[in-house]
Amino acid sequence: MKIWKIDLKDYMQDISEELAIKVRDKLMYYISGGAYIKEKNPIKFINSVSISVSKDKLLIQLTDKAMYYQEVGTRPHKMIELVGRTVPMKDKATGRTIFRKVTVNSLRMGWHHPGIKAKNIVSNAVELVTAELKGEML
Repeated sequence: MKIWKIDLKDYMQDISEELAIKVRDKLMYYISGGAYIKEKNPIKFINSVSISVSKDKLLIQLTDKAMYYQEVGTRPHKMIELVGRTVPMKDKATGRTIFRKVTVNSLRMGWHHPGIKAKNIVSNAVELVTAELKGEML
């Protein structure tokens, strides 16, 4: 999985741990705002963000695989991971829930995921924070 890195030495000479924590807090502020705008489950996205701070670096990682795919997006694909599972579905005619077992044969005719457009919540937050660091607006 992707790890985003902000090297504070690239932006300023005088770096303190207090400044690194301030940058981390600003980053979480932007990530939270983006998650509430773009995500159906913003709390899950926010809780999956891990930011480690050292004196001169911040490393940002998404710990939940599903949230990572929301961030970077996916291509359309056959959902082969469903083979052998029983999947609940809504019957459009009756509104009732029915259950279907996914087989290799049924995969040929359906179970196609349309893909996910990248939401770039973390990437955008990193860009905003680094832009602020360049202008020293923190």
